[in-house]
Amino acid sequence: MNLKRTLAVASALSVATLFAQAQETTKVFGGAKQYRTWSIGVNAGVVTPIIPFGTNDYSEWDSNLGYGLFIKKQLAPSFALKLDAHRGELSASNSAGTASFSTDLNYAASLKGVVNVGTISFLKKQNSLGFFVQAGAGLTGYDPGDAAGDRSELFIPVGAGVNIRLGQVVALNLGYDANFLDADNIEGTTGWLNGSANKDRWSYGYAGLEFTLGAKSKPSLQWNNAVSTLYDELKDPALRNDVEQLKSRTSAVEGQVENLKKDTDGDGVADQFDKCPNTPSGTKVDGAGCPLIVPQAK
Repeated sequence: MNLKRTLAVASALSVATLFAQAQETTKVFGGAKQYRTWSIGVNAGVVTPIIPFGTNDYSEWDSNLGYGLFIKKQLAPSFALKLDAHRGELSASNSAGTASFSTDLNYAASLKGVVNVGTISFLKKQNSLGFFVQAGAGLTGYDPGDAAGDRSELFIPVGAGVNIRLGQVVALNLGYDANFLDADNIEGTTGWLNGSANKDRWSYGYAGLEFTLGAKSKPSLQWNNAVSTLYDELKDPALRNDVEQLKSRTSAVEGQVENLKKDTDGDGVADQFDKCPNTPSGTKVDGAGCPLIVPQAK
């Protein structure tokens, strides 16, 4: 066995030993499995056939009851996917009061991406207040009450809100969604007010409760403060002690490797495997470091 092969084997064994020891002694992040990541929610609020920005078709609009529910999967402390739906009634009249409509919003179901954009109590391991923005796409079905019957169209919801943690399981949601319909017939006809074809939109402002699913012994990923968790891990005395022990073992292995590389007589065989130390320089040796016996030609 030559020196290079010996060192390669020794290094591989050392790395394997260190890895096994590290697995036993150091703390590692357990991934999403150590958190609760699923939640469900219910909400109720107000639906109106306008949004508070841009141009709206109706000068006299009504605020009606709306209600909904959702299921959410938290993929990271800052991002989640949410499948939600709401329904209600949309109604309004024109400025002269000579025409009005009342449309049943049978459902508005969408898939949204939810981004947590701010927190309070930043240095706590679990936050108590969080702000979010969300957007997505979905399908809505509605009945304007005309001869054409039910309609279904695509829509885009864009919203924002705040979450308030009330406990380990329950949180209060306050939010607002502006919903943009890919049509201009929510009142049963195109250009109902002014004859122009402006795509319809509606608002849904709501308050509700969110319930985190899973074992209470696990923290919720939605409320987890990743920076604070990392800080706690770094200052954990047990972890610091494990790191110091691992450093000591690493230094010991490095010393062993240096000893394996030591070749005092320079014959290419490490001292630990050299059965013939102090071989004169330039002497050809075998794998044990002893001079080769070259048969004399007859």
